[in-house]
Amino acid sequence: PVIGNLHQIPKGHFVQFLLKTSRRYDGVFRLDLGGRIGIFVYDADLVAELCDETRFRKLLGVALYHVRDFAGDGLFTAFSDEPNWALAHRILMPAFSQRSIRAYFPVMLEVAQQLIAKWNRNQGRDLHVADDMTRLTLDTISLAGFGYRFNSFETEKLHPFLESMGHAL
Repeated sequence: PVIGNLHQIPKGHFVQFLLKTSRRYDGVFRLDLGGRIGIFVYDADLVAELCDETRFRKLLGVALYHVRDFAGDGLFTAFSDEPNWALAHRILMPAFSQRSIRAYFPVMLEVAQQLIAKWNRNQGRDLHVADDMTRLTLDTISLAGFGYRFNSFETEKLHPFLESMGHAL
């Protein structure tokens, strides 16, 4: 009851477990991940149904309520019926089209290669994987979206902007 389905997931094989489990069910299944319920949808038609923005409204999680206090009502912090959400949504949607995402691939590959180079330089040492994944995400977004390089894998200290953003969030 405390750990839910976690005891069924082989260590280091979460994705393989999800794929195997998805074959046993008809497009959707639920897992209890230590008290957090995960709903997994893998059928393309069901995913399309869930992505139909005309039928669902956006809810803010607790963390985004706090971000809203200092950031206002932007794309991630506005409710779907607020004017700023619609405006931000219209502005950003072209950046997430299939064509645009394809164009990001070289940038994503470059940043991933920087991460791999860092890990190669640090062989035999403990890796802070969660920190590196955050750096990977932020470096990729900043380079693909804004053409700015944080070069987070060249130093242990975060760029001051990323440090400030982390504190704010």
